[in-house]
Amino acid sequence: MAGKLTDHEILLAAQLRQADLVANPPLLALFTDNITPSETTTLGSLSECTFPGYSRQVLDYSPTIVMVGHVAPIIPIALVFTRTAGAGGDNVYLYGVIDDTGTFLLWAQRDPAAPLDMSIVGATYTVTAVRNTTDL
Repeated sequence: MAGKLTDHEILLAAQLRQADLVANPPLLALFTDNITPSETTTLGSLSECTFPGYSRQVLDYSPTIVMVGHVAPIIPIALVFTRTAGAGGDNVYLYGVIDDTGTFLLWAQRDPAAPLDMSIVGATYTVTAVRNTTDL
């Protein structure tokens, strides 16, 4: 018979992971690819946004972890991307989390509202990078 983790052990494991995320914060990036990411999706296979005002942002995973239904999600602070003045624009389909060195795609998720038009000056896109726990 398989064992079950207690809520206490789940929370301890989440706190260890959170400490690593705070010490080595990953980056949040936006992508223009009209795909559904898979296990084989890599950073090199994606096209990063280039709209004026865009740059990768550092994720802040410091908020307190709260257990919900025997799950301890580590939820970062929401980040806002804003289209500034200048020529160009993108449609955003995906957001992805990249390791702190900017080298590896850790995971990506298609936005269900995609495409999101970032061609209009002042357009904003807010992302709370919560990984879908069914993918774990």
